[in-house]
Amino acid sequence: MSKSTLPVLAELLVLTAASYVVSQALKSYMTEKPFLDVFEVPVFIDVLLYNIFKVPSHMAWNVFLDDMFDPKKSSPKPKEKEKDEKDDIAQVPKAPTKIAWKSVLIKLFFNQTLWSGLVNASVIAFMSFRRRTRAGTMSYEEVYEDLQRGFWPLYKDALKVWPLINMVALVAFDAMPRMRFLTIANFFWSVYLILVVT
Repeated sequence: MSKSTLPVLAELLVLTAASYVVSQALKSYMTEKPFLDVFEVPVFIDVLLYNIFKVPSHMAWNVFLDDMFDPKKSSPKPKEKEKDEKDDIAQVPKAPTKIAWKSVLIKLFFNQTLWSGLVNASVIAFMSFRRRTRAGTMSYEEVYEDLQRGFWPLYKDALKVWPLINMVALVAFDAMPRMRFLTIANFFWSVYLILVVT
């Protein structure tokens, strides 16, 4: 992991921790139980552990998509012309960059099918595995049943929110700024996810 990804990883982990606290505060309010009775430290740790592994892979996925499907990266860069005095006198503003819709739609397709399915399956399986291990009832058949029971409802919920968020992110940002935008969106999604999955 490069040094440039560490701040984004730290930001996401802080926001993930905050989303767990917010979700538990909401749960406390809805059930009218004290916050400390609702807040589960082991689940909090599990949420952070899961994200420690998910975030770098998500960053790598975004860079991979850009490398594979971004026309700006695949085309050779034109040689910079020699700087002369005219360039110093009049700076002409650059024209707005044209959006490569084909590239955006391909990346969106892979994000919403392959990547979304993988992330949703992994969060359900990981949280089920950790919850059942703590309870002493761990069996892979039960984790698989949890995965079968939870995958499609979560995937359908994700399709209501993430295509639009990903479309905006893919159109407006390169890989690293995109991760910051998605981190903020992920805060709200994590609150929902924690309330549903845990």
